[in-house]
Amino acid sequence: MQQQHRMETARFIIQMGVRSVLPLMMLALGLSLDYREVAQWVRRPLIARGLLVGLLGVPCFAMLVVAVLPVRPTVAGVVLLAAIAPGAPLLMLPVRRQKGSMAGALTLALVLTFTAVVMLPLALTVLERLFGFEFRAAVPDVMVRVFVPLAIATLAGMLVRARAPRVARQLAPVVLGIFKGAFALVIVLLLVRILPRLPHIGVWDFVAMLVVTVGSAVIGHFAGGKRPEDQSLLATAAVYGNPAIVLYVAQASYPTVDIAPIIVLYILLRAVAQIPFRRWERRQLRRALGATT
Repeated sequence: MQQQHRMETARFIIQMGVRSVLPLMMLALGLSLDYREVAQWVRRPLIARGLLVGLLGVPCFAMLVVAVLPVRPTVAGVVLLAAIAPGAPLLMLPVRRQKGSMAGALTLALVLTFTAVVMLPLALTVLERLFGFEFRAAVPDVMVRVFVPLAIATLAGMLVRARAPRVARQLAPVVLGIFKGAFALVIVLLLVRILPRLPHIGVWDFVAMLVVTVGSAVIGHFAGGKRPEDQSLLATAAVYGNPAIVLYVAQASYPTVDIAPIIVLYILLRAVAQIPFRRWERRQLRRALGATT
């Protein structure tokens, strides 16, 4: 009974974050961006390369790592689900800190999320054939739960910006501040829930998560081409999977398994594991800038 209560609490916290907190961030972005900027990004070749990385490169690499390393089945399932579910709205946070293109990050997140949901049945069939996981998900349900709230929040923000730019400029920082506060609260609550589970995660489980994280960043970096800003954007997009899709599929497929803490641990681990890669990437950028001066 106590374990069931913990499972339900963790699920509620994550669902609160997915359904309430993330749309707040997309609303703030919509208030800050001109829809014409996003329209220009849709036609850029970088978006197509991002689709190849998110839907083919990262999943294939994750499958290789899980097949080679002795990873526990629950951890392997989370790693594989995260690999086939790109498009996390959270990629906007590191892109914002790196002063990258927010329009590019927003476009990539929405395109990847929509495509990942549409391709979900095929991806889950591949995982079942190769690894034996009986993952199940209904595309209309995932679309309504995951993509639609983010798209509506983004479009609402852009509509306000187009009709009332002054109101949008004043409202954007307020919404962003509310998002940051709510997001921090969700993270604290989740940390409290997952800390007791850490001793149950094996060494090879951590190794697999780290290898997939770093490898995904490297794949995205080199797929970005020659421009440092494009390399950084695709590297970030390759690492940040969509936890909403992962959580929905995991719960629908294995409702009695307490998998939510592992999902949260993987999300936090990916954020921490990127720090050395980001430092290396910044050094490369400084060298490139120095070479042009």
